[in-house]
Amino acid sequence: MTAPVAEVHGVDRARFEAEIVPAGRPAVLRGLVAHWPVVRHAAEGELALCRHLAAQDSGAEVDALMIPPGRGRRLFFAEDFAQGGTGFNYLRNRLPLSAVMEQLLRYAQFANPPALAAQSAPAETCVPGFAAAHPLPLLDASVAPRLWLGNAIQTPTHFDESSNIACVAAGERCFTLFPPEQVGNLYVGPIGHAPTGTPISLVDPEAP
Repeated sequence: MTAPVAEVHGVDRARFEAEIVPAGRPAVLRGLVAHWPVVRHAAEGELALCRHLAAQDSGAEVDALMIPPGRGRRLFFAEDFAQGGTGFNYLRNRLPLSAVMEQLLRYAQFANPPALAAQSAPAETCVPGFAAAHPLPLLDASVAPRLWLGNAIQTPTHFDESSNIACVAAGERCFTLFPPEQVGNLYVGPIGHAPTGTPISLVDPEAP
């Protein structure tokens, strides 16, 4: 049975530290970053958002992962994994953030576009002014923000060692959460060799 996730409005740091963090459970913090400039630009459309970020692009390269059309949208091992293969189903490039956004805008015109994402890009490196313009008062300023940009791409089920506040500035993100006691049913793949920086589940949640 799917358990409801708490939705909270108007959270300040005192409430966050007194209620949300000690609960140790996921929560949706509605409207938390509605005041961010990047959110306002995103409301004007994808082109406005990309222009806003591109104007701050330092030119530093970020990891860009691309799954060719016809290979699904989930970052995973290559098709020969069950036979002992060690490759992955995506191509990895190092590109400036503005180049990734240019590709995303171009692919948006395709009927069957590649799945493309820049994941966990350090904002202080690729868009140096982002943190100052987009403060998150729930956290100390020493917590550096990271950026995720992409189209319809699926990150495999995994466990992050750090807690996260995932802020959605544009589009949608869907999280499928599993309780810790389900780890035995998630069939974690090879330790130290995974499409992401942490071991992943070999189960496709959409086709278990």
